[in-house]
Amino acid sequence: MEKPTTSSTCQRVDSSQSEISTAIWRSRSKSYDINDSGDWTGGSMTVVQVGDVLDRGGDEIKILYFLERLQWQAVKASGKVITMNGNHETLNVERDFLYMSESGCEEFRVWAHNNMMR
Repeated sequence: MEKPTTSSTCQRVDSSQSEISTAIWRSRSKSYDINDSGDWTGGSMTVVQVGDVLDRGGDEIKILYFLERLQWQAVKASGKVITMNGNHETLNVERDFLYMSESGCEEFRVWAHNNMMR
């Protein structure tokens, strides 16, 4: 993995409750690498999101899209957003849905119907 340069910093964002709205992201990221609209302002900063986006409620897909959008915006600004799988992502891949919430399941059902059944 490439080390941040002296003009950039590396920031870890823990999403253990996975409520990554703009306000939550900003409160967890000490350097305020996004603005109030949720757009990347971190420049060449490297941010590592440490997993556990899944199994937390009905905004999981919104969070995944948010993180992907931030990744693209960061790259354009010479920064990075690295997303890691946590144990809940691994459990889902292994088809262990013990911790899946009703709202999370419904969100994925609606998404799949709208995006995969065309």
